[in-house]
Amino acid sequence: MILSTMRCMGYRKMRLRLRNLNDKTSSVYLMIINLSIKQYGSVLPDVKELLLSDIQVPLFYAVYGLRHPLAIYNVSCATVLGYFSKTITLLLQVIKERTFLIKSKKDGSRELLENLLDSQRDLLYALMEYLEDCDSILACFFPSKDIRNKNTYVKLYRKATEEYRDHIGKVVNYLKHNQGRLRSITFYNDVFALPGYFVVGPTGESSLGPVEMIHSDGNTAFSFARDLRYNLFHFYAVAQHLSNAIGGILSSERDYTSSKSETPDERVLEIASGISSLPLMFYPDEVLKPVPSVIILQDHTSDTTITLTYPDHEMRVDVVPRGMKVIADHVGDGVTRSFRFPYMGKKDRKA
Repeated sequence: MILSTMRCMGYRKMRLRLRNLNDKTSSVYLMIINLSIKQYGSVLPDVKELLLSDIQVPLFYAVYGLRHPLAIYNVSCATVLGYFSKTITLLLQVIKERTFLIKSKKDGSRELLENLLDSQRDLLYALMEYLEDCDSILACFFPSKDIRNKNTYVKLYRKATEEYRDHIGKVVNYLKHNQGRLRSITFYNDVFALPGYFVVGPTGESSLGPVEMIHSDGNTAFSFARDLRYNLFHFYAVAQHLSNAIGGILSSERDYTSSKSETPDERVLEIASGISSLPLMFYPDEVLKPVPSVIILQDHTSDTTITLTYPDHEMRVDVVPRGMKVIADHVGDGVTRSFRFPYMGKKDRKA
């Protein structure tokens, strides 16, 4: 295990630049998703309700050797929620126990932190598969993929989900095909702990570090505080765009009345609660990106509403304060002797 620590210096001015970026130059369209348990009876994506309804058109899932579209979504949705739940549970435990400070076996076990990285990797894989599964669901409405690909509503769906697909695809493809690995980084002081991760790959013939095609200039990382908010929002946004596409394909008013019942998944509220409890404090480069937010409200009628917004121009995000310490790690491979760490410049550090 190769560890590096440093003290964070001078990022306060970035908050002012954030306002200008979001207000004037961002090309991301605002989207707000409201999920009300009392109003809708469930906080699962509404595409499930559409797929639960009686669809009066031929379905071609058998042609492709696929499950029924509702079954495809049920399996994919459950898988993603399972890894969201596991990741946020492990993350909150790491923050509480400050496992990231363990530097060697004599100080304790880093197993909890390694389990968090494994769960995050599995979540990223599941989200990529979720996007692929949504494509498969759309295929079920067409006798061939060529006809599907020419459909206007399918094109609109792909355009709407392009940003997220590119982001997740870039990370997952590198992990799968370039022997990439996730490593941990944490900004911390006596009050806050902000764990995150970065994707590791070769940065030269004899060094490893953050992959430049994923991390800007090979000198950044993803905080869980932003990344989990971003991923939860897009989990629902993709479902909403899929629902819009299917509704357009069916060319009829969506009727959510169905004889089939849907059991609310309590994990959604637990996941959203855990994510919303994370500090609105992002890594230095992340405060320059569009802000995802997850807000939970309970009114006097005991109705619980989850509001997912991206980008949230009204949400104030703090950058890690001056004086915070940073700790990050690498795992050796028996050959490499030079390592680079996020936010510590491009200087190689010897093992």
